[in-house]
This record gives sequence, structure tokens and C-alpha cells, in this order.
Amino acid sequence: MKTYFRIIKILDFIVELGNSLIVLIRKNSKKTVGIVAGVSLALIVVLSLPPSLGKETLYITLDSATYDNEKRVIQISASTNFPEDTEIMFGLAGKIDEYSVSVPPEPALVKNGKLNVVLGPDSMVNGTFDIRASFSVNKDRDRNLHLFDEFGDYKEFKKNYYVNGELVDSIKGYYVERIMLGEITVEDE
Repeated sequence: MKTYFRIIKILDFIVELGNSLIVLIRKNSKKTVGIVAGVSLALIVVLSLPPSLGKETLYITLDSATYDNEKRVIQISASTNFPEDTEIMFGLAGKIDEYSVSVPPEPALVKNGKLNVVLGPDSMVNGTFDIRASFSVNKDRDRNLHLFDEFGDYKEFKKNYYVNGELVDSIKGYYVERIMLGEITVEDE
């Protein structure tokens, strides 16, 4: 979704640039047109750069997600480069018919670059779900406080790190949600 809005911004900029160039061409100022065109090209290149450029990428990669029909649970295994003992939340989100359905998130701690978690069985229903992860760094909840030392506050994190999710500032820290890992289909036999 972020990429879509970024493309729209670039296209809007190009349209405005085109309109400005037409006005300058009509005034017949070739030197001004050249300067505006050069600056505009540089801005288009900068706006087109990926948001992760120059930042360390933090990742969570789905290794496996399996549905156990008898126990009615989903077992998830993932790999990550997050520091040891970081709590990562895993959950499911999807649509069944026209209703949004989610399975409550469950925590997993990073151990040797691995995460393992079991979701269900109480709220498990048939359907196809997005597997999502999130994490928070929060002083009030004593959650992942070691990440303040590792990554810094919100501004430092935003400046130096990239995670494929939505980074949100909060009063007592920050969190990243909607880290999309894959999808799974649940079908009881």
C-alpha cells in the first residue's frame, strides 16, 4: 500500500512538473527550462528510491506454517535477525464471506535467530488467512526494552532501520505492525 501512495506522489509531481515546463517553454527561456528539467529529474530519482536504501533491514521470514487438523492449531516457524529475547507477536487476519476474521495474536521469543509459535484452537475457523507479525518497544508495558539500547528511540529507529511493516510512534516507545509473512488456508476435514 505504501508503494502505491509513493507512485501516486511521483505521478502528481510529474504532472505538476510538466505543467511548469509548458509555462516556461511558452516564455521561451531555454536556460530556465534546462535548470528546472535537471532539478526535476533529480527529484524524480530521489522519490523513486526504495525506503530501505541506506538503512539496515530487519526481517522476519516465514519458514513454515502448518495446520494441525486434529488439534485445530497452526504451528508457525520463522527466522529473524532481531536480537535474542525480542518478543514478536504472531496473528492471522483474513476475510470469510464479507466478514473480517482474526485469530488473536500469540507471542514468541527470538532464540538463536528462530521464532516458534502456536495459534488457536479457540478461534480457529476455515478460511485463508494472512500470517502477520508485529513487535513493540514500550516503557509502560516493559516490552522489548532492550531494543531501546539496540535500536534507539523512534526517531533513531526510523532513520537507521527498515522493517517491512507499518512503523508507529507512541508516547512510551514505538511499534511495528502488519509485517506480512505469508498466508495459510485452514480447512477442517
